[in-house]
Amino acid sequence: MTVRDMLREEGFGNNNTIKDENNHYVYNNEQFKEKVKPYGYIKEKEVNGVITKEFKINRNASSDVLNVVAEFLGIDPIFVFETTDEVRDRLLFIAKDLAEDKKVIFIFSDDVPSDQNTLVNEYVKFEVEKDKDSLPVILSLEGDRLSPLHYFGYIHHIFNTLKNMKLNPDRIIELANYYGYEGTSEIDALYYLYPQLNPKFNPFRKNSLLLENNDATFDIYNAIGITLIGEQGEQTISNYRDLNLLDREVLWLNLWAQGYYKLPRPSDSHQERFVHFGDEFRNLITDKESRKTQTLKYISSEIEYYIKVKRSGNYIHVTDNQLEGLLINILKTFNSNLYNKIVDFTNTLLNTNDEKYVEKIETFIERSEISDSINLTIEDYLNTSFEAYRSYMIDTVGLISRKNNVMDSIIGVENKLVNKITGNDRDYITFLKNYYISNFYAKIEIFKLLLNNPVEYLDVRNAVKRFNMTASPKRIQDTSESLSKKLVSLHLLDDADDLYLNPETSEVQDIPNHHPIIRTLVVDDIRVIQSNWLELSEVLLDNDPEFQNLLNKYNKDLVNNENIDEDINNLIKYVSDTNAGSYINMTETDGFSLISLDGVIRIMLRDGSPDLGKYLELYFYEMSNLMKWRIENEADSDKKADLIKRYEKTFRSSYKEKFINPFTKEPLTKAPNIELPMLKLQYAGPIADNLQLHTGYKTALGIAWPSFAIDFETGEIKNKNLLNSIITMLDNKTSIISFYSANKSITSKLNKDGEKNIIVQEDGNFNFVNAINNYQDTYAKYWGVQVITTTNHGFISPFGTQMAKQIISNIYDTGQPINEELAEYTKKYLKLISTRLQLSMDLLRNKLGIKYNHTLQRYVLDNNSKQDLMNLLLQEIDRRGFELNFRNKVIQWFNNNDDVSGIINDTMFQNLLFGILKNDVTSRKVFGLQAFQHPSTFIKDRNTYEAHLKTYIKENYNIDVELKFSKLGTPYLVSSDLNFYSKDSPVAQVILPNFYKKALDIKSVKDKRLLKIIGFRIPTSGLNLIENFEVAGFLPDTYGDIIIVPSAIVAKADSDFDIDTLYLYFYNVFYDINGNPVIIDKNITYEDYLEEMSKIYFNITDNLFSVEIDNERPFKDWEQIRTILSNEDYDLDVSISQKFSLYINELVDDVTDVFSDYITYTDDEGNICAEEGLVINTNTDINANIDLGSEWEIVKDLKNYPSHEEGGIDLNIKS
Repeated sequence: MTVRDMLREEGFGNNNTIKDENNHYVYNNEQFKEKVKPYGYIKEKEVNGVITKEFKINRNASSDVLNVVAEFLGIDPIFVFETTDEVRDRLLFIAKDLAEDKKVIFIFSDDVPSDQNTLVNEYVKFEVEKDKDSLPVILSLEGDRLSPLHYFGYIHHIFNTLKNMKLNPDRIIELANYYGYEGTSEIDALYYLYPQLNPKFNPFRKNSLLLENNDATFDIYNAIGITLIGEQGEQTISNYRDLNLLDREVLWLNLWAQGYYKLPRPSDSHQERFVHFGDEFRNLITDKESRKTQTLKYISSEIEYYIKVKRSGNYIHVTDNQLEGLLINILKTFNSNLYNKIVDFTNTLLNTNDEKYVEKIETFIERSEISDSINLTIEDYLNTSFEAYRSYMIDTVGLISRKNNVMDSIIGVENKLVNKITGNDRDYITFLKNYYISNFYAKIEIFKLLLNNPVEYLDVRNAVKRFNMTASPKRIQDTSESLSKKLVSLHLLDDADDLYLNPETSEVQDIPNHHPIIRTLVVDDIRVIQSNWLELSEVLLDNDPEFQNLLNKYNKDLVNNENIDEDINNLIKYVSDTNAGSYINMTETDGFSLISLDGVIRIMLRDGSPDLGKYLELYFYEMSNLMKWRIENEADSDKKADLIKRYEKTFRSSYKEKFINPFTKEPLTKAPNIELPMLKLQYAGPIADNLQLHTGYKTALGIAWPSFAIDFETGEIKNKNLLNSIITMLDNKTSIISFYSANKSITSKLNKDGEKNIIVQEDGNFNFVNAINNYQDTYAKYWGVQVITTTNHGFISPFGTQMAKQIISNIYDTGQPINEELAEYTKKYLKLISTRLQLSMDLLRNKLGIKYNHTLQRYVLDNNSKQDLMNLLLQEIDRRGFELNFRNKVIQWFNNNDDVSGIINDTMFQNLLFGILKNDVTSRKVFGLQAFQHPSTFIKDRNTYEAHLKTYIKENYNIDVELKFSKLGTPYLVSSDLNFYSKDSPVAQVILPNFYKKALDIKSVKDKRLLKIIGFRIPTSGLNLIENFEVAGFLPDTYGDIIIVPSAIVAKADSDFDIDTLYLYFYNVFYDINGNPVIIDKNITYEDYLEEMSKIYFNITDNLFSVEIDNERPFKDWEQIRTILSNEDYDLDVSISQKFSLYINELVDDVTDVFSDYITYTDDEGNICAEEGLVINTNTDINANIDLGSEWEIVKDLKNYPSHEEGGIDLNIKS
């Protein structure tokens, strides 16, 4: 049902203008049209002889329009913009059926296009009645997802559920009963299925440490929404990023006056969040005497925490095993005598094992000579540090000079503050000092609550960088009892939803309430040393005796191998006189983890995605087939019986029967066409069974697909390592297998002890011997989803202007080309870029209908294109949110003028045209993909690196070695068999979604150019960020927009797998009559292209009308088709597009064929990884002790050469 249908049902189109029985106004079309005429328009159109009317409201419509709609709906409107008919309908439905007398904010507006054809992010607010136990909730819209911090989940599913509930309420009860609901109430059944819809549900109080342990409220408003800002005390800014330095500082001052304190955030976030401590906390801290008392309490708690950690034995995270804390570190720096007295007292308590140490700490701290000294030191520190802050605010920010306009805009200053501001400078300084001091103590309070005293960090800023706060994820996990029960009732195969923490014993037990747990397993990363350092050494240190000694020493001395790694690193640095960096210690899987399908369901549901029909259908298909395979291949009778029991519990049927989808009641015989997203998760909190020990995760998750490990049809194992990982998680109640590089904080330091690591053996099985701290039980509530990568397969990619610059600039060394061949390609490349811009300009002029009049000697607008140009400009105006008066100005100009120059001097019009020019010319999209990097680890099998390197060293050095890369003598988890760059093949293999219309098998691709692509990172700061890829396989659609790359790329490109994006170029193609892709190249003329298009046209029409292909087809038909395909406008567009495609294809040719021979293996700081592929003939002995061989010359002194940032190259190799 559309909005128009719903309005019509309510009598919106009646002829009489009256109020109905619900006291809602009813307008007829003409009255409605007149009422909103200044803000929108009625569009009439005829479809199959039926005239329909659409009401469109301008994006810039004022509140008057809303009042019309609100009058009809009977609600109080506060507006924001919505963008599509579909979501608009759903909002209206929810407003009518759920809001009742609550305030609902919504508006109907024009569709707003964007480059990605996605919805523009806007806010919709759904306010519940406020009381001391509830909070307002912000709903944010991303794509088609609407939720308060995404708690509503996918709105289309909720909408359909609500619609079905009205049509068939028994179905809602039936569905709820299926998942454990035992009542008969329709609304309670709805809330059981979707507790997020319950207006009494307050997720923040249940999911925030602050709200559990403090009466403070956690406000997730945009800061701009809390307060007014700007010189005139009016809200003139809508986006935090738009705030200037002064306004931003004043915003924080303003919020502080209202009791809000800024949560420390990562430096790149721009997502300000505030905790509300209220007036009491501010008054406590700004009063000097009460502040002293609070300071002593904080000092005591830091000592108490230190003793607790030391006694637990988990004190590796305490720096140098010394007493530390946020306040104690100030004493350590500014009063060492006092600090030493506290240390001596603390050590005495530790040695005596006194159980009453808390009381003794308080008694000691309250002794006058100690307490007075503490407070004097802290106050001196505050005064000193405030002076620096005061200077910054007054001299740099200019606060005092603008005080009349700025300070007076602070809301509630007179009412909230004890010290009134009378207008003199001293009052302002006092105000500023109180603000500074209370924020200093608020940070201590926040970190005590969120991180339980991060004593291992010296300052708050470092702690923030390591711990993305509990509030940092955009969507925190819902751990309400009703949702937990629903998850338990699903009986997911791993039984991990039975994991709860007993609040009394702090032990993980199977109990039906309290603190749901997510279990993770942490395994070793693969170090780049195993795949890169030998090749690096061969290039730079071939035949060098010192290198050979180091190699032999490394193999004999495993205990000190890290020191030897550093020796090799330093030797490379010495020889090349270039910073080699610490690549030896980098990991190939940085930031990556593997999640089971059980874990996906668990995380997505707790994240607020209650689309059971969508996700569970795919889960049922994958996991039922996996379990059938396990049952059929299990030899142990007891284990087989257990697997059968688990199967029947989850799928509620016999494994011998066809599995019936509980939602459709039909057999589930093939994989549903569903794409699951890739997730970026964060965690900051304690380990569940050890509250002393905090852990953190910042990771991207790849899904462990059973269908990628097993061929369900043949039963063949396709990937044993992946299968073992899946079974390990399934049988150990584990949702996530994580690498140490994704496991942050304290536990990442504990995990460095090799005896406590879980290692993967040669057969792919996990070795759990002495596996301490590798299984981590974490609270579900402290996990949060930071990013969900949706899938669109748009197959467009921005043109990489920085990539072009890097290719060109790195061909030259001090103004001279590396070789003549590269210089020739530079000229060609520049010509191609020029051609590309010219073609794009031609297309844009044609699109705008602007032509050059030689008689008038200026560009004029084609009268036939006038309306199209106006619509294009208005569309851009609406997309950018320009003012309504400018929109009307453009309309007026088009109605009265033909001369393009008539408005060209208008600044806003120039900005408008520049935006169109940028999108259509300089930033024109090309055929490609924006894909998220996914490491090849877990994806395909490969022999262990141990065997690979032993063979490598034997073949290249004739040395028999026994390399061991773990102290347990077993190999690490390894990368796939995707080839990485080598001298013989300067190309890297990748796996990605099929980007052609017709599914192709890699082996059947005859034109191998179809499998060559360019990859690059944005920003492209060096050649190491440009990739020469070859497609080794296509992914199932289920995987979404990801690209699987060789894991070692983390060293080459200085990237990681924490949702880093690769931008890709593909060859431009057209499709022949059989639907096969054909590369557009120089040998295909425009006539050939038209003829091929005609064949396609004939083929389509013949299929439609069941007419056999007839070579004697009437001539007029052919002429008609040529007329359609060859009209002037179409001719121009197609020919330019073909040329444009040809340009991109030449670019792909050049980069993959020519520049692949000049692949740098250095990062943007000049750190060398390898330099291969160049044929170098000249040799100069630059060091008597080093024989570089006959192939290489290395210029030792690079100081006179331009740096990488200045357009030079990283490692200078001359021919």
